[in-house]
Amino acid sequence: MRPQKWREFTTSLTSNLAGDLHTPSEEQKACFRRIHALAVGGRRVVADYDSRLSFLLQLLRDDQLREFNSATETPVHARLLLGLLRHQANLKCLRVRLDWAVGADAIDEVASWTVDSTSLLASALRRLKTLRIYIGDSLMPGAYTQALHDYEVAYNGLLLAAAPHLDRLEICGWRWQGMSQHQEIRLNGPLEHPFGANQIPRTLRHLIIADLDLSGAEDGLVRALNLETLSLLKLEYCDRVGAFLRVLAAALRRKTKIPLKTLTVRTSPRNKGGKTDCMLGALDDLLQSFDGLVELECNFFFAAYVDWKSSLCRHPGLRKLHISSVLMTDGYASYPGTIIEILARCRNLHYFAYHPVAPYFDCIIDCELPTELSSRFCESLDAVAAAPALCMLRLLYAPGIDEDKLNRHNDAWVEKAAQIAQRFATLVLTYIHLRGSNIRVLALSPESRWKQDRGDSNLHFYPHYFYKLQIAEFEGQRIVNAVPLRDYVAECPEFAVFT
Repeated sequence: MRPQKWREFTTSLTSNLAGDLHTPSEEQKACFRRIHALAVGGRRVVADYDSRLSFLLQLLRDDQLREFNSATETPVHARLLLGLLRHQANLKCLRVRLDWAVGADAIDEVASWTVDSTSLLASALRRLKTLRIYIGDSLMPGAYTQALHDYEVAYNGLLLAAAPHLDRLEICGWRWQGMSQHQEIRLNGPLEHPFGANQIPRTLRHLIIADLDLSGAEDGLVRALNLETLSLLKLEYCDRVGAFLRVLAAALRRKTKIPLKTLTVRTSPRNKGGKTDCMLGALDDLLQSFDGLVELECNFFFAAYVDWKSSLCRHPGLRKLHISSVLMTDGYASYPGTIIEILARCRNLHYFAYHPVAPYFDCIIDCELPTELSSRFCESLDAVAAAPALCMLRLLYAPGIDEDKLNRHNDAWVEKAAQIAQRFATLVLTYIHLRGSNIRVLALSPESRWKQDRGDSNLHFYPHYFYKLQIAEFEGQRIVNAVPLRDYVAECPEFAVFT
């Protein structure tokens, strides 16, 4: 163990390391005491998770942490959170979902600590710059569930009140155990609470809202924001965002100083076809209401039909553009022309992501490695290759992504998919290099928050693949290869934009 390597440490507390927490060696203690950013938890939780986390926190020096992240899937009990905050008062970043799944007889305890912890939170979070809060479904039936939701809203208010200098706020929806994944979680309830909109700091520059239904929240949310300081807005996997975009556009038109540089509008996978909530016109309206975007990500069903010619003309300085629409595939007749028009408008792009015309392969196990690209796909690659500043390309695709998900548990299938991906990447990089492209890094990475737990032989985690262009001399000829980037952030830190 080299202590200097442990400044950032991530653990699920399920590995063999967890067994060493009771009797750590002196070398391990030295490593733990150098951690500045600690991330814990994950999808797989052991029965004694709370105990393991408690032992880990006891190994830390007082006030050594600058960042504490707990996975959404593993909420933290109130006593552990309060114990952490008593000993770590230098936090700059806090992302924790509190465990509200307490028995009915513990409701009084929850009510008590949400009131009694005010002074502790104010002391521990006074330096906080980044905060994530969670919102459960306020419409779940039952007085018990409703009471816990009220405490959650009050707790979020306490966090906001304790962190007056926030720079970044993340508001995330989460589902009670047993709640349908198709049930939407509304944001408007917390904004109507006295601890809601009025306590969003006026210093806020970055706002991320994820997995929430924005219907009914549009006016309150826009009023809560200081649009003269907001430089980043991300709506991640949200429902019914159209009305909010229109209210925001109207508010921006009334401003003379607009620092907004980064915008993401990514709707929930549930938002298909008829559930677009007038997204098409709303996004056009928003993009034409101000100038100066540098990064733009759009992912919704009809994104292919946005009036990109008009919408992008006010943002000539775009350096990153990500457009995802399932219609930008074989079923969309104007697909190549759309890509050509977009890239012609954005001459300063360094990064571009889009849906390619999906290559047709037989089932992964039985198919041959590809030897050529379709002519329709090459039409869009011609426009990509001609983009003068483009050096990073992400194709929102991976081999076998539409096959039965059970196949992904088959090691042979995963390795074959990796071989196909690398061969396909080599064909793409060869094609655009021969046409003078400056692209040096290529990702095959669909719109998916999921990835395989285990890596393939290239240390890629399906369905996400990353390659760099390499040119080799062979028998007097220059050969283009797609070389896997096993840890692309470490190997090419300038391309961390893929994360």
